[in-house]
Order: sequence, then C-alpha cells, then structure tokens
Amino acid sequence: MRGGALGVRASEVINMVPDELLDRLADETGVDYSVQKLHGKTLFKLFLFGLLQEGDVSLRVLETIFSSRRFQTLFPTKVSGVKHSSIGMRLENIKYAYFERIFESLLTHPELQQICFGDKKIQTHKIDSTFVGIAEKLLTIGVRNGRSADRKHLKYSVAISGSIPVNIVLYTERSAVSEDIALPPLVKNIPKNTEQTVHIAVFDQGVRKKLTFLELVDTGVYFVSRAEKHKFKIVEKLSMQKQQNDHIVITDDQIVQFSRKKTETRTVTFPQHLRLVVGQSTTTGKTLHFITNIRDLSALEIAELYRSRWEIETFFKFIKQELGFTHLISRNQNGARAVMYLTMIAAILLTLYKKQNRIASWRVAKIKFIDELTFDIIETWHAELARLFEQKQPSSRADPQ
Repeated sequence: MRGGALGVRASEVINMVPDELLDRLADETGVDYSVQKLHGKTLFKLFLFGLLQEGDVSLRVLETIFSSRRFQTLFPTKVSGVKHSSIGMRLENIKYAYFERIFESLLTHPELQQICFGDKKIQTHKIDSTFVGIAEKLLTIGVRNGRSADRKHLKYSVAISGSIPVNIVLYTERSAVSEDIALPPLVKNIPKNTEQTVHIAVFDQGVRKKLTFLELVDTGVYFVSRAEKHKFKIVEKLSMQKQQNDHIVITDDQIVQFSRKKTETRTVTFPQHLRLVVGQSTTTGKTLHFITNIRDLSALEIAELYRSRWEIETFFKFIKQELGFTHLISRNQNGARAVMYLTMIAAILLTLYKKQNRIASWRVAKIKFIDELTFDIIETWHAELARLFEQKQPSSRADPQ
C-alpha cells in the first residue's frame, strides 16, 4: 500500500480484507451453513458499501442498494435480489463471530500496524462508552439509563488506539450502566508493556470506585484518569518545576493514598500508592485532578495524556454522524453485535483512507472513497475487456499478388 505524499487508493484499502480471507473465515466459523442466498461475505460487502455510501442505513435502504447497478457492478453476486425482511432475519440469526474474526484479522494486518502504530514508544488506549437507544416497545433487550423513560438503550464500550477501534463490548444488562462495570474489562485487556512499547489506558471520571483503581494498580496496568471527588492522604510531595502550556498550568504533583474508609464495624485502609497531578485550566480556570500510577512521565505529560482522551469523543461523533451508529438496524442481541463489528470495520477502513490521504473531513473522505472504488474497478474491467476484444479480432490477411 502506498502512503505519505502519494496517498492510497480506496481499492488498496478494501484489499486489506480480501475475498480469500472472507472465504476462509466463512469456512472456519460455519457462517454459511445451510444458507442459500445471503452468504456472510455478501452481507459483509452489502453493509460495508451501505455504511460508506449512505451512512444512515436501514433494512429497506440495504434492499435497494443490493439491487442497484452500482453495487452489483462493484460486488457481483449470483443473487438477483433480496427483501429487507430477509436481510433482517439473516442478521438476527447469523453467526456474528464471522464479523468479529474479520475485525480481529484486520487489526493484525501488517500495513495497518505500521500506519496506526509504527514504532511508537507510548501507545495510548482511550476508553469510553456510548449509548444507542430505541423506543421501549421495539426493543426487548437493553437498559434504561435515565435519559428517557420510554426508551431502552444498548451500551457500547470502546477502546481506540492509533485513531482506530481496537476493542468493543456490547452491554445489555442494567449493572453495566455503571462505568465501574463497563470500562475495567477493556482497560485490563490492553496489551502488556514491552521493552519497545508502553501501553497506557486513558479513561474519564465515570470510573469512581476506589477498588477499581486499586485493582488496576495491583495488576500493573498503566492508566490516567480523573479523580475530582476522592479524598487522599499525601504520602510524598514531588519536586515541582514550572510546567505549563497553552491549556494547563500544573500546580501540584504528589504521591498519595486513598483516605481511610470507616464502616460500622471497621476501618478500611488502602495502602496502594498513586500519583495525583493537579492543574488549572488556562481557558476555564477550573482545577483539575488527574490520577495515575505512572511515575516516569512529567506532570505536564500526564495532563496531556488525559487531554488526548478527547479523540474518542471525536470517534463517537464520527461513527454516529457518518456511519449511522445512532439507531438499531437489528433489534436482537445477535444482530446488534453483528452490526457493531460491521460498523467498526467500516470505521477502520475509512480512517486508514482518510489518514493516508491527509483528508480533513470524514464526509469528504467517504465521498472520495466510494468514487475511487467505483472508478478503479470499472477502469480495470475496461482494460480487461479491451484486451479480450483485441484477442478476438480476426487476423488481417495479405492481399493476393
């Protein structure tokens, strides 16, 4: 794949998920067992095209796309057409592990690894959650999270690194409304530190329980978060140098312990040491408290690591506005997971294209991506047809003397 100033073509990005891979994973997962029409590969290409072309897709939109000349030209199938009800039924019953395996295979692709991670010594994993809701009478699964009395929501917790999603979990149970339940599994699942790369989880102040932080300390996972409502006992004041930038002025840097907790029967102590970095925002004047277990970075670097967490908010905005991740195409748990992975795959491919071609707008990237993909395939076909036409021309005969 070309990169840098030369950019990369949409067809090159699509080829990171070749037919050979799709066919192999179909065999391994059994996704097409006793299926006559909507094979896993066909459904994958239909959703990918729909998400990248339309964004806000529905089952009826997908039915129209499937029958369109453009889709059949790009991804020819032996199926003449499918009804929206058939697409919905297939989603409800398909083995979503097929799309999960495509997602995982794409993440390990050598070119993706080089583009998104390269030789970074510090790799941050921004972790947060978002909700997708629908009218309660239309959704049997999901939870009410207090936002609307007549709606149920599915909760998606996501980790992104190198600007792409690297892990995602769907929650439907009530307990997962708490970030102390939803986020730790993703935090604990970040890669282990090596001599070449240090991995750091960055998450917001939705995680509140002391035991959540202390468990991360005990497991050796590096993290940066906020701790505005906790009380601490100061163990050591770290030496302070003048540290500030355009966004924050560091005012304190300490080694701390969580304050003791008294119950009716005993006093609970928390012996683990943490680091508390305090700063003042230059724009709002607000005092900010950052909690971490990292000692080797400066206080200003800790504050900037947390500031980088904004990238996941931008990611959520992107998948909701440009890939239609605001409504539920499928209303059962299996279909919701399938669409979840399909959306993340589309997000990865479009992000790679946008990044390599240095395109500022997601919408512009989508338009260019589909136009290029169509042009490249049709151009290739024209060249192949021209060669065939030349081969079939009758050979010229010399005039008799």
